[in-house]
Amino acid sequence: MDKRILTQLEIFQRQEATMAILYKKLSKVIKDPYNRDIMEKLSEKEVQHYENAKAITGVSCKPYRYKIWGFFLIVRLFGLTFGVKLLENNGKEMAQLTDELSQIPELNIITEGVKNEKILIEKIEE
Repeated sequence: MDKRILTQLEIFQRQEATMAILYKKLSKVIKDPYNRDIMEKLSEKEVQHYENAKAITGVSCKPYRYKIWGFFLIVRLFGLTFGVKLLENNGKEMAQLTDELSQIPELNIITEGVKNEKILIEKIEE
């Protein structure tokens, strides 16, 4: 596989690791069972995406710790809906990267999973 694509996939993989941890942390502090369940499902999906990417890259990536704590703090201060919407806006780079990766047939399993996440995010209630 092209080195540029592998580099992009590693960035994607690291972002997925970051989001998996963030959603897991949020699921532990959210009181509403419905939203807590959504955060847990999102965390599981992010782990799956990370593992799928890892199977292709052969590399283990560490998460962006500063992003985890930054977004966790934002959600705690301003609410879940605001924080998740901010994450979505921050995810525009990832959306572009996902679009590029979706052009590669071997990576369809990863990019399809990202689309399914958006459905779960839209179900979050304040």
